[in-house]
Parts: sequence; C-alpha cells; structure tokens
Amino acid sequence: MIKNLTNKARYYIILFTCLFLFHGCLNGILVPLKLNPRDCMARTLLNNHIYKFEKTGTYSVNDIVAYQTNDIIDGREFITVGRILGRQKDCIQFIDGEPYRNGKIFHLPRTATMNYLCISKDKYLMDSLRARYNIDHEGDTIQLNLTKDEFEQLKTVNSQILNIQKYVFDKTVPDFANKFNKNWSRDFFGPLCIPSQLSMKDTNMILISGGYSPSELLQDSVYFITTDNVQNEFDSRYKGLVSKKLIIGKLIK
Repeated sequence: MIKNLTNKARYYIILFTCLFLFHGCLNGILVPLKLNPRDCMARTLLNNHIYKFEKTGTYSVNDIVAYQTNDIIDGREFITVGRILGRQKDCIQFIDGEPYRNGKIFHLPRTATMNYLCISKDKYLMDSLRARYNIDHEGDTIQLNLTKDEFEQLKTVNSQILNIQKYVFDKTVPDFANKFNKNWSRDFFGPLCIPSQLSMKDTNMILISGGYSPSELLQDSVYFITTDNVQNEFDSRYKGLVSKKLIIGKLIK
C-alpha cells in the first residue's frame, strides 16, 4: 500500500510539474535564462532567484526586457537585460550623463546609480567611504557609484569637509563614431532621432546578433535600450538600436 501511495505521489508531482512548465511556455519564458552576471540589472534579477519574461507583440517605453546580444564570457553567450528608453519616432539624448526622451528628462528609478567624485582631506571620512563601498585605493579622491538616496545622504555632509560632484565623461568614444557617425560621448550623446522606417542604409545603427541578417532585423520595430546604471553599462549608445526580433520578452512583475 505504501508503494502505491509513493507511485501516486510521484505521478501527481510529475503531472503538476508538466502543467506548470506548460503554463510557463504559454505565458512567458521561465528560468533558466543565461543572464549576463556583469550586467547590473541582470545581477538584481539573479539575486532575487526568480524572474519571468513574457514574449509580446509590442513593447513600450520603460519596459524591462531581456534581449540577445553578442556578450560572451568564458566562451558562453549570455542574455542582456535593459530598460526601453525609446522607440521609432523618439529622439534620445544624454546630457551630463542624464537620459532624455523627446526633450524631457527620463526619470530612472531611485535604485539607479550614477558616477560621482568624492573629494576630502578628512582621512577618517574617506576611510569610512572606502570601507562602505569596498574601495581599495588610497588618496583624497574616490569615484563612487551612488543611488539618488545615497547621493542625497552624502550631500548632507558639510561641503567644506566633503566635495561631491557628478563624474561626467565627455571624451569622444570610437564606438559612437563608428555606430552613429557622430562625435558623441557616453555622457553627451545625441540627439538621436530614430526614423519611423529604417532601410539598409541604417544597418550601422542597429545591433547585429541572434544569427539574423541586417535585412531581417530591419523588417521589425527597433528600440533604444539603456540600463539603470547609465554611466557604467554597455547599452544602445554602444551596441546600437535593438530589433524586436532580438527581444526575448519583457519582465513580468
């Protein structure tokens, strides 16, 4: 009798698992996805252990999506996660490292980080910042990745003791010149107005990946995808516009 109960329990476990996976196939893509562990948004999802992406017909601005790139680490190809900043007919720009869409600042979540320079002669303060943010080099100046809350907290320190300022990278980067034929930089980028229709002459503007030809990728909608760490991640400023064919799905919360 115990054996029969064990077999029946095993049967129901297998049945439940199959139904669960079938439901997942209908409604989205379940783990495991090989998310890029060096990508800040992917790391957040990996730390939460459970995440789900859904394939849809269209994607909207602010959607968090998983998409195919050419990111290879130790011989393995990984999936990248990003936030849609714009689509066709939108104008994208970065000013002082801040993203803009159609002339208006694009407000990232408060968990997003920016680069700041912290300058102080106070050794105790600098040592505490190094310990807090795991910085190992010495000196009166350190570069930190801070959220808005962390930045505002440090701004409460007397400015005569701590000078904190946004670190802006204004040098031209070859990737931009190659991709968009412009002398843009990471923090001073655009404006890039995405055409309503792309043709083969726009091939240099798009990300080529997934085994698709440029003509196949250009047949679909394209998106400008950034991340919540706009100063330290490789997004569409580097990689180019992302065709819908390369998007695996959007994050379901």
